[in-house]
Amino acid sequence: MKKILSILQKMKNKLSDIWDEITYYIYDLPKHWFLSIRGWYRIYCKNPYYWKEMKYTFNENAPWDNTYFYETQYLWLKKSVYYFENHCKYIDEKQIAFIVASQKLALKMLDIYLEKIELWKFEEDINADKSLPYYKRHNYKCIPYVNLRNKHRYKYFALDTANYDKIVYADDMYNVEPHELYRQKAIRLYHKIVAKYSNTWWD
Repeated sequence: MKKILSILQKMKNKLSDIWDEITYYIYDLPKHWFLSIRGWYRIYCKNPYYWKEMKYTFNENAPWDNTYFYETQYLWLKKSVYYFENHCKYIDEKQIAFIVASQKLALKMLDIYLEKIELWKFEEDINADKSLPYYKRHNYKCIPYVNLRNKHRYKYFALDTANYDKIVYADDMYNVEPHELYRQKAIRLYHKIVAKYSNTWWD
């Protein structure tokens, strides 16, 4: 009798395993794929910055200039702001507002550093001889006000062309092109924002 019961129990367990497999392939797996595709469509496909980021990454993201490095971060932040403003449903509105505010502040700093807003221009000297080349008839003008008194805190460095093992720190360029100091201040602040707030950019 015990042997028969044991055989029946094994058959029951086997049938249960078979039923679990059938349920998984007929219901659970299709449901998983459906929810995954629906989530991708809602979170990624409907986000315009997802496609801009993809296009930029595949077509324009070159490895030889840090501008591309920051442009990638710029597009990611745009994508994230869109998500939190339009699709985030898992945290309260105050937290969303806090995240979006810090991300938009970071974007403003990148707007400056990447010169997505006009920082300088050439103004024509009306008294200049018209026969002169363009660059001699126009004068550089920095558009935003830039405080030059603290320029020593934002010295840029580069390799010495005479000795490539030596790094040169300088700030003289800021006297000629103060918008470059404006950019340096912006990127410093950007990194401070990322260091302080990026750990909150999730739901």
